[in-house]
Amino acid sequence: MQPGTIVADRFVVEALAGTGGMGAVYRAFDRAQGQRVALKLLAAGEASYAARFAEEARILAHLAHPGVVQWIAHGEDAGGQRWLALEWLEGEDLAARLVRGALTVEECLAVGLAAAEALAAAHAHGIIHRDIKPSNLFLVGGDPSRVKLLDFGVARRTNVTHAITRSGVVVGTPGYIAPEQVRGDPTDARADVFGLGAVLYECLAGRPAFAGGPMMAVLARLLVHEPPPLRRVRGDIPPELDALIARMLAKEPEARLADGAAVAEAICSLSPRSFRRDASEPEGGNAFGENEQRVISVVVAAPSFDERPGDTDTAWFTRVETALARIDMRAYAMTGGLLLVRSKDAGSPDQALQAARGALLLRSLLEREVTEVPRIAIVTGTSEIAGRLPAGELLDRAASLLAEPALVAGAAYVDDATQALLGTRLDVHRGPAGWELHGEREKGARVVIDCASPFVGRERELSALMALFEDCTGEGLARAVLVTGPAGIGKTRLCHEAVLRIGAMAPEVEIWTARGPMAGDAAPFGVLGSIVRQARGHVPGEVAPAFSSLAEAAVENRPLLLIVDDLQWADAPSVLAVEQALHRLQDRPLFVLALARPEVHERFPRMWVERDAQEIHLGGLAPRAAARLVHHALGEGAEPAKVAALVERAGGHPFYLEELIRAAAEGRGETLPETVLSMLQARLAGLAPEERRFLRAASIFGDVFWVRGVLRVLGGGSPAVVSALVDHGLLERHPTSRLLDEEEVSFCDPLVREAAYATLTAADRARGQAVAAAWFERVGETRECVLK
Repeated sequence: MQPGTIVADRFVVEALAGTGGMGAVYRAFDRAQGQRVALKLLAAGEASYAARFAEEARILAHLAHPGVVQWIAHGEDAGGQRWLALEWLEGEDLAARLVRGALTVEECLAVGLAAAEALAAAHAHGIIHRDIKPSNLFLVGGDPSRVKLLDFGVARRTNVTHAITRSGVVVGTPGYIAPEQVRGDPTDARADVFGLGAVLYECLAGRPAFAGGPMMAVLARLLVHEPPPLRRVRGDIPPELDALIARMLAKEPEARLADGAAVAEAICSLSPRSFRRDASEPEGGNAFGENEQRVISVVVAAPSFDERPGDTDTAWFTRVETALARIDMRAYAMTGGLLLVRSKDAGSPDQALQAARGALLLRSLLEREVTEVPRIAIVTGTSEIAGRLPAGELLDRAASLLAEPALVAGAAYVDDATQALLGTRLDVHRGPAGWELHGEREKGARVVIDCASPFVGRERELSALMALFEDCTGEGLARAVLVTGPAGIGKTRLCHEAVLRIGAMAPEVEIWTARGPMAGDAAPFGVLGSIVRQARGHVPGEVAPAFSSLAEAAVENRPLLLIVDDLQWADAPSVLAVEQALHRLQDRPLFVLALARPEVHERFPRMWVERDAQEIHLGGLAPRAAARLVHHALGEGAEPAKVAALVERAGGHPFYLEELIRAAAEGRGETLPETVLSMLQARLAGLAPEERRFLRAASIFGDVFWVRGVLRVLGGGSPAVVSALVDHGLLERHPTSRLLDEEEVSFCDPLVREAAYATLTAADRARGQAVAAAWFERVGETRECVLK
């Protein structure tokens, strides 16, 4: 609209002041009242915009408060142009002010009090603003104490029953709206309290609490992310103010203050004494190591949330939520057609498998519940843990996966880190848009740099297995062998090679396979039930005698090899049924080969001992065997120093070695791969919180550290924790020390130190390094000299 244009025979347009989703705002002169006004003109478009525009005009016409932009008039001209005239304000909005940096505590409180009082007036009239953000708080004359609340375009009166926004559309601005708005749940004044809390957080931190990245990631952060405490960001934040803003940002509405009036009262009640920080208090106000980073896996889906006839959005989501809860997965629905799903036990050693299981179940559920085939992404990466699962870069990765134009309808996609952690259990293939997850698959050799890794370093264990099998078939006696070792140590590969040898030696052997259910869903006879049902269709109540009968019939004519993988997740009835079969068929060629992690002995103490079961425990590969793997992957011409470094760093662990080789081949040799971090951090996750915290602090010093230096970084504590960590096999005491009168300790495994260091948050890393440097100076040494 050109300057000089007259609207409604009253307003003379002077200049364009801004544009928005519903139209434009012009600076104009009101000839009727002889003053300058802000003239909002509705753009031609959807009828829903006209309804919202009219609702905003009605709300402002009845809402008179010094902290709310003043209504002057509204109407429609002869040409059908809808208009709304508001007072013209000089100054800047809060968003423009924050571009120049954070506010002081006093300025933030002034903004918060003025905004809360304006919201109190709106809430008293039954009006919810629903879009509190910096650009909707105007500082008159640039004064933080003179705030005007703007833009009631998506405001809602609590007594209005008809909908004026479209179902499935996010109402408000991502990064500031409350979690219930993201979920599409009913809202009240507490949604505005959350929005104001997010604004005040940004005023003090100098950055948004939740915003950043694709909208999907921002919305997910609102649901599950706890922003760092303000006192960790700024040392001058009073603890009472930090606590108040944290309460305003509570995920559940019930935990927040009730409305704007309650916020205003809370701000007024803050004691001026709290604004003076005690000089003895550590900068940042938080103890070292309160939070940590972990490698975690999450699932994000983009289904259609359209309502079905006779159904509601909440009804179908409740069914999905209930089904996922049965496998310990938690679902969060977001307005706009998004779902975030994560394990309730973030950081578990099998979280990638758990996430894959959740994705497969989610896909089958959504195919029945929503109108369009869903798009699903599983991503694994490092994020800070602070009470709830955070979002961070993980959801940015998921957003990138889901935005890939070559997506295949109905497929679930995984990133590289997730694919590597899934191992051989699931059917994952490289498609046009990336790794596609289809379901469970048969076992096979792991792949390293597009070629099957050779079988090395397990010849003795394989020979022992074959000798026991020959004894079973030659003497006609039942035998059981349990192969144990941590995840990724090579149990499945050893089994694969044994089956190849057995097939060549005794082609008549019959092979049955079973496995503990993914993620430990140990239903009765879950392991053996599939074998029986496939053969006879028996119901679970008949599984034990049916399995025994099937095994007896099988060994009448040929040897029977029963392979049970992931026995640590098996159900007790299946384990007992195998033992009964070994007893009943003790003079028949039944060979049971079970694979399990060491914790199987905790679940099933003295398992099959009376059946004379043999155990083969897999340790690390010998250096020469590990070097053969490196040469196979990188070529015989690989530099000896590089080969030696990879072998030493992996510590004999085949999976670690393969992932380190892959990283080195891709030029990522300095950074520990997230796949390795995931397994190492799962080991650390089993420690007590104070033990993990000590390891994080110790990792700052390097592979070698001094106990009193670590306690200095921690701000106190007992040295007794060292003994516990030595007992766990993670630390080793030195008989002598390079520092006089200081106890010297080292990490047993450098990779464990790297994993502990990776769990440090950025704030803890900076703080810890500063304290460690000061401690070295205090004891009369430089860090560089000590750590040479």
